[in-house]
Amino acid sequence: MAVTRDLVEAHLRPRRVMARLLGMGQREDRAFAMLMGGCVILFMAQWPYRARQAHLTGETLTDYIQHDALGLIFLLPLIAYGFAALLRLTTRCSNLYGWRSRPIAWHYFGRRTSRSTSRSPTVYPVA
Repeated sequence: MAVTRDLVEAHLRPRRVMARLLGMGQREDRAFAMLMGGCVILFMAQWPYRARQAHLTGETLTDYIQHDALGLIFLLPLIAYGFAALLRLTTRCSNLYGWRSRPIAWHYFGRRTSRSTSRSPTVYPVA
């Protein structure tokens, strides 16, 4: 299905669209296309702000647009892929050392069992 149809249908039935996209399996080309599409949309969304900024400062608009193009269209996908590689490496290493895959917050705010919360304080005998 076309991306434009997905966009329209996602507003009406988001659960169905996500189920269909996830049902396709892992597809690198589709993920890259969505990443690049998002970067292009972010790039175009900056134009009104940059036009106002150029008008207020007296600089040329093309300078701002060129910097945004470099940052959002060329560098942001590389940063996203680097972050994904770092996450992949982290999960691989954690599985290698036998750590269980669970949310990081559980390491800091671990679940308390009923035994640990209802334990009475330890009383030491007086000698």
